[in-house]
Amino acid sequence: MSDITEQCNNTKMSWIDKLTLYSLYSLALFSFTSTSATALSHIFIAIPGCYYFFLQLKERVWQPSKSQLALLGLIAISSLSIILAPDISDTLYKLTKLKYFLLGFLSIFAYQALLPKLTTKQRRLLITLFAVTITLASISGIIGVFTGYNPLRFRAASENVRATGMYGMSITYGNGVMLPALIFSGALLWYQRFEEYINGKLLVAAWVSTLAGMVLSLTRGAILSYLLSAPILLWRYSKRVFWIAVGIVTIILVSIFITISTMNYSSNSTARLFQPINSTSNTVRISQYLAAWHAFIENPLTGVGFRNFEKHSCKIKKKHQLSHQDWCGHAHNNLLELLAGAGILGFLFLLLFHIFWFMESLARQDIWGPLLATSVAGFFLSGLFQSTIIDGENMFVVMFLYGIGQVQTRWSKSTT
Repeated sequence: MSDITEQCNNTKMSWIDKLTLYSLYSLALFSFTSTSATALSHIFIAIPGCYYFFLQLKERVWQPSKSQLALLGLIAISSLSIILAPDISDTLYKLTKLKYFLLGFLSIFAYQALLPKLTTKQRRLLITLFAVTITLASISGIIGVFTGYNPLRFRAASENVRATGMYGMSITYGNGVMLPALIFSGALLWYQRFEEYINGKLLVAAWVSTLAGMVLSLTRGAILSYLLSAPILLWRYSKRVFWIAVGIVTIILVSIFITISTMNYSSNSTARLFQPINSTSNTVRISQYLAAWHAFIENPLTGVGFRNFEKHSCKIKKKHQLSHQDWCGHAHNNLLELLAGAGILGFLFLLLFHIFWFMESLARQDIWGPLLATSVAGFFLSGLFQSTIIDGENMFVVMFLYGIGQVQTRWSKSTT
């Protein structure tokens, strides 16, 4: 912890710190209930983030982690890719889409100043608000699956056969809710370390509802990412239990593979979780992967522009005679999205960001170490099947976890 953060322990909360607190309240209340209202978190965090970052630069106490440097590199090369893209008419607007990365980076310094000043009561309130809102949102989406009506949205369910929470798209909700489901799983595993921050019954309700919502969203990438990431929670808990969990997950995945290989597939929605490689959903993704690769080959250094691949995808597929030539969209893969949009450097910076963030999280000796490392793994894996990095709903949560995870706190005892 830096000298600046240590000084904050001895001072009252300033108006700048209150802005950071308001940002956290915005995230707790609206992350899974209202995307537009969640934008308040960015409005509130901008001033304290800039203030404390420049203060650390002025005092020469900033010691950037490797993931922070990778994130800054990602922001820089993505900005350059937008500026150099010849067909982007709204350059300034596209640059603003990098706000999730930039404000996620700046939030580190605001959180570093605020967290030592938060009381246990304030921390409990923040966690409780988040658990309550995500539970209600998930239950509302689940009700929509079975009744066709989402009670909290006061309208018909967005997708009758798939849970969407309070979002409009099931795939966005499924990938988004997977991360809190992992966090809640870890909090239950080490509940004795969390009981002063959240009621046990509420934690169980949050875990069950988010897990059920994720499964009922029928988002295969999110479910697979949860299954592959969850065992990481057990590594520090018990090596024996960890390997048992790995064995169980392996059996589940092999069983799914055998089921997919032997079943007669139809377009019926109930079979959505068990689609063969040649299903339309899968072949569309493969066509997007191939189109993203061709976009990179044609523009290897700076790509076609960050978040600009979708505009080029159909043209590229027609040029190279790929399938689904009338289906235009993003790459359905975070790494390929950056490879196509920001070139080889964008790809490398994003990959390094994941690697360093995971290693830094795993190296932590407090309870947040395994929880954050598991979340990073979940984010990375789900990003292999969907371009979650361009979904604002998902990035609010992802960059919050990154920002808060870069601060070494004393919220809980060591896991050892």
